[in-house]
Amino acid sequence: MAINTDLKNYLDRSHVPYETLSHPQSFSCFEIDRNVGVRAEEVAKALVVKAKGKRAIVVLPGSSRLDARKLKILMGHSDARLLLEEELEMEFPSFEVGAIPPIGALFGFPVYVDERLQAEKIVFTGGTHVDSVRMNYSDLLSLVHPQVVDLVEEPE
Repeated sequence: MAINTDLKNYLDRSHVPYETLSHPQSFSCFEIDRNVGVRAEEVAKALVVKAKGKRAIVVLPGSSRLDARKLKILMGHSDARLLLEEELEMEFPSFEVGAIPPIGALFGFPVYVDERLQAEKIVFTGGTHVDSVRMNYSDLLSLVHPQVVDLVEEPE
């Protein structure tokens, strides 16, 4: 397979250097880090969230969990939540569920990146569970112009 065509076209038009990585089927960030040979902190986990009908992409280090309270504050609504699998299937038919890349411009969504994501190079899903994209984190920032925020759940 190859990365999602819409994603590939967007990256190519943006002239941002990137590398595609094919790997065994991976459904979690921990499987991606094992199959690609990177640390979980280098995996940029993209999640689609919604509140009051508005969508956004939040991006966390692969080893982190989203703090629901912080998400609700960020989105300004108590109903802020992750999209359900069924919603992802309906709204993003050309992307595999759980393999949405952190490129909000593909969908017209704002992007929020957690401040803990700081690896020099990052890896994110390429729209499938068998393909990923590796690029410099600084290139991702210049590509998506995210708001950098605190979204990670603190360990207890």
